Order: sequence, then C-alpha cells, then structure tokens
Amino acid sequence: MKFVMRYASLTIVAIGVGVWLLLTVFVLVSLLPWFPRTPTQWVVVVLLGVPFLAGAEYLGDRLLSPALSSKLSSQRFSWLRLLYLLAAMLVFLAIVLACASVLGVLLR
Repeated sequence: MKFVMRYASLTIVAIGVGVWLLLTVFVLVSLLPWFPRTPTQWVVVVLLGVPFLAGAEYLGDRLLSPALSSKLSSQRFSWLRLLYLLAAMLVFLAIVLACASVLGVLLR
C-alpha cells in the first residue's frame, strides 16, 4: 500500500516539474534575444521566471481592469492611468531585480 502511495505522489511531483519546465520555456521565449549565459542566470530564470511572469500578468490584469480604470478616469485614453501602470510596473521590476540579485549573490 505504501509503495502505491509513493508512486502516486512521485507522479504528481513529476507532472508539476514538467509543467514548471514548460512554463519556463514560455519565460525564455519572452526573453528571446537575451538568453541566460551563466549557470547562475539559468538558476534564476528557472526558479524565479515563472512566478515573476505570473505576477506581472496578474498585476497588469488588475491595473487595467475596467473597475479600476473607471475609478481613475472616465476617458478612453488617460495619462493618469498610463502613469499609474508605469509606476506600478517599475516598482514590480525593482522587486524582481532585487530578488534576482539576492538569489545571484546566494548562489555564488
């Protein structure tokens, strides 16, 4: 009975790793001209690429939602909305770069 249980959990882990690697390929495609060159860069992309890409997608989706857009401005094009999105993405980029540099220092 324990052998069947271990085999099932191993299958779940293998599927999870496979999905993670598939999503990492999508991250690499989005970084297309800039591939990682060093082992540290590869580790950072594999470990942090998927969560950060998902975070950027979520943040962009939330900031560009109709509910928030109507609160900021009722116009079709709004500089305020654009500046709000730019500021949020710059903060997110700073967090991403800080995490990547900390992980890079820890892997040396």
